[in-house]
Amino acid sequence: MRVVGVVAAIFLAMVAWVWMTFAPETHVWRQKLTLVVETPSGEVSGSSVVAVWADYYHKPQIGNEVFAGMTGEAVVVEVLEAVNLGEVTGVYSDMEGFGFV
Repeated sequence: MRVVGVVAAIFLAMVAWVWMTFAPETHVWRQKLTLVVETPSGEVSGSSVVAVWADYYHKPQIGNEVFAGMTGEAVVVEVLEAVNLGEVTGVYSDMEGFGFV
């Protein structure tokens, strides 16, 4: 019975070591995304809240990997009365310019 306990303890220690070595270290935060458009009538702005996450993988003998992403809604700013843009009635911005999507 003592041998089974020692083998189980060694196995659990190995599982814990693998988990601590290869499991990602995850960081998540929220931030405000603001779009400001300067028009002849003055500044017009719109904003939304986005969630950003980053997973850090520490790999021994290889190096580190980072995976990041962002979720949230696009920002729309109406410029109807601020400036005459012909058919365009607003400015739309999504997160593609940030390299996450």
